[in-house]
Amino acid sequence: MPFSRGLSSFFLAAASIRINLTSTLSISSSSHRLPDPVKYNVLHDVTRVLCLSDLHVDKQANLEWLKRKSASTLTKSDLLIVAGDISHRYERLRNTFEIIQGTGCRVIFVPGNHEAWDDQCSYRKLKDVKELCRDMGVLVDPTVINSFDNPLWILPLLSWYDGSLEIPGCEDLCTDFSGWPWTDFRACEWNDHPPMGGSYAKIPLNLANYFHELNT
Repeated sequence: MPFSRGLSSFFLAAASIRINLTSTLSISSSSHRLPDPVKYNVLHDVTRVLCLSDLHVDKQANLEWLKRKSASTLTKSDLLIVAGDISHRYERLRNTFEIIQGTGCRVIFVPGNHEAWDDQCSYRKLKDVKELCRDMGVLVDPTVINSFDNPLWILPLLSWYDGSLEIPGCEDLCTDFSGWPWTDFRACEWNDHPPMGGSYAKIPLNLANYFHELNT
């Protein structure tokens, strides 16, 4: 499984669509095969899909930016994908979703590495984050938009570091993980996946495969 810099990623399959919050992303067409038996949501009357990530609203300036941008940009016909890293704090997550939903915009959230931070059990933390989302009407499951006319599939995926980086010229990033000071290696507790040790030191053993199996 390819190396991932964080926990969250997503796959969009549809005819080409423009996504614009601060930039434009083009998405090419792909298979419309139903991901049965996975639970999925169906949305209609969405005219615009937007995406952003790494809000990091623990910094007050970022939260204030979100308030301004949401009020001036989002409408009830929009769908906003937030691809991870809002906060490790439940109250900040809730506050962020309330700000976005206050515009009438619908939200899909894919947990990021910061949402997994918990010194007791990161598996439970991610489960609780998803339950918080569902309680607030924030979507965390596969979703299809305009299912009968040019459908767009949004498939949230989870991943984690696996100790490799399959990009030429980046080999130096794959060595001496024992020396990496990343908070992800200190703030998460993956009880069933102990550190690999050796040159991979802090990378949780088979955790990337665990998430891969959840996605499939």
